[in-house]
Amino acid sequence: RWRTSEKQSRLVATGDYAPSILSPWRAAVAESLDEWHWLIYPWAVVEDVGGFLNEMTPPPDDASHAADWLQKTYGLQLPDDQLNHLLSLIPKKSE
Repeated sequence: RWRTSEKQSRLVATGDYAPSILSPWRAAVAESLDEWHWLIYPWAVVEDVGGFLNEMTPPPDDASHAADWLQKTYGLQLPDDQLNHLLSLIPKKSE
């Protein structure tokens, strides 16, 4: 159960939040992004990188092929043991 005190911020349900496109408020400062960096949370590696690997055509033959493709396509580098684990979770097309 969530509790707040008068000294703490009030919890707000996401349905109570008005998106910025509906708000008359505009930011005083804006920056443009010159380059993109992937941010993958540790608990989302299987879902995110697994989705990337499922995009490979043809599917990766081995971890080396997958590692090269992830680096070239997304600029991602994963430890070998993590990449091998991800590849073990992806069903083979013939299965």
